[in-house]
Amino acid sequence: MMLAFLLIGKYFEHKTKGQTSEAIKKLIGLQPKTATLLKDGKEIEIPIEEIEVGDILVVQVLSDKKYIEYRQKNLFLIHSL
Repeated sequence: MMLAFLLIGKYFEHKTKGQTSEAIKKLIGLQPKTATLLKDGKEIEIPIEEIEVGDILVVQVLSDKKYIEYRQKNLFLIHSL
C-alpha cells in the first residue's frame, strides 16, 4: 500500500516538473529580441546583445494613471492613460 502511494507521488512529481519546464521555456520565448535605446534624443532599436552599461533604455509600462514624470537614481518614468 505504501509503495502505491510512493509511486503515485513520484508520478505527480514528474508530471508537475514537466509542466513547469514547459512553462519556463515559454516564458523565455517571450523575451524581446530588441531594445529601444535613447541616443542623441532619438529612439533607436537595437538587439539586446548590444546593450552596454550606461545606455539609456526606453521602457514602456502599461498604466491607467495620469501623466506623471518621476526621477530617482537616473530612472525616468512617465505614466500615461
